[in-house]
Amino acid sequence: PASRQHRGACSTWNPTRRHPVTTVRASQVWTPEQDDPRVPATIVTGFLGSGKTTLLNRVLTEDHNLRVAVIENEFGEVGIDQELVELKETLDGEDVVLLNNGCICCTVREDLVKMLNSLVKNKSGKFDHILIETTGLAHPQPIIGTFFSDPDIYERVRLEGVVTLVDAKHVMRHLEANANGQGEEEGSSPHHSAFGAERKKLDEVVEQIAYADRVVLNKTDLVEADELDRIEAELRSVNKLAEIQRTTRADVDYKEIFNLGGFDLGRVEEGLLKELSASGHDHGHDHDHDHDHEHGHGHHHHHDHDHDHDHEHGHTHDNDVSSVSVTLEGNMDLDKINDWLGFFLMQRSEDLYRLKGILSIDGWTEKFIFQAVHMQFEGVAGKEWADGEARTNRLVFIGRDLPELEDIEREIRKCLV
Repeated sequence: PASRQHRGACSTWNPTRRHPVTTVRASQVWTPEQDDPRVPATIVTGFLGSGKTTLLNRVLTEDHNLRVAVIENEFGEVGIDQELVELKETLDGEDVVLLNNGCICCTVREDLVKMLNSLVKNKSGKFDHILIETTGLAHPQPIIGTFFSDPDIYERVRLEGVVTLVDAKHVMRHLEANANGQGEEEGSSPHHSAFGAERKKLDEVVEQIAYADRVVLNKTDLVEADELDRIEAELRSVNKLAEIQRTTRADVDYKEIFNLGGFDLGRVEEGLLKELSASGHDHGHDHDHDHDHEHGHGHHHHHDHDHDHDHEHGHTHDNDVSSVSVTLEGNMDLDKINDWLGFFLMQRSEDLYRLKGILSIDGWTEKFIFQAVHMQFEGVAGKEWADGEARTNRLVFIGRDLPELEDIEREIRKCLV
């Protein structure tokens, strides 16, 4: 969490130091209590055929009174009605189309950072929101990192969140193949075989879900209701934090993708409470679990531990990618939790896709709110703990090959005062 002089900074961890090293030296850091004047941006991702093009066309043509800049990677991917085109131009070597409703559609063939900087510098004040479509630009992680590692972009644009479209008709094939390790033939090389290409495709589908703040489960009219329930369970096993919205023909209210708050530290607590409720982790009453081992903890929670205890492990299949949530009451030792988080992020930097949490730090009246994408870490001191409020630490990890819940919980418990 770092010391008070660091809080509010976007950081990457250096395990040899007590506190993280600030990597984005922006002139301003926006805390949860402040209005953020930066232009919001949403990343729209999803596998081929999931409905991204339909969604982006809706955004470009709907009467929402917002000037939206859509960045796509191949010109013509979004079929623009020529009657809407007011102006075509070139911006730093890339094609830009201005529509008569004020929206902008531009292409990125090479450098997303260059295009973002060109937009915010040369078209400043001419658009209200940026949508970035990721097809052909690999999975979302490099794009997410851009918003925190490039100082010019960080000062001008805020990442609102990631929307992942999912094809309800075909997604279970990808999820189940990933869970069962299909295609992993002994001796086969992921780099020199058909298996490698198939595995890469499976990984991309699951990773797009793992990074999401909202999953749009599209084409639900092609799937029976009980199958949709099973799909949602699988999606939640991969990502416990994302909201899941069922739809057909990508018919999504624009507000649902413009107002995500996925990287807004001021809304982390709200998101964690929703996850807690969805997982049935109400610590104000006894758990209704059926795991057949008992925890021998050295102190008591506010709920009864005199029963068999099974936490939400976040996988219905044995997925490589899954979610793990930890809830512990008590105050954290600043140095211990700082060191543990630092080494955890360092050791699992490639495999930790998202991490969000609220910590109760010993001696602090404020809640420490943080989030991380791989080793990109951001945290602030948030609202003060209310009188009589339980000082509860909540963390949600989303990643590949995560340790078992009991192992993570045991290590974090060691950081309690």
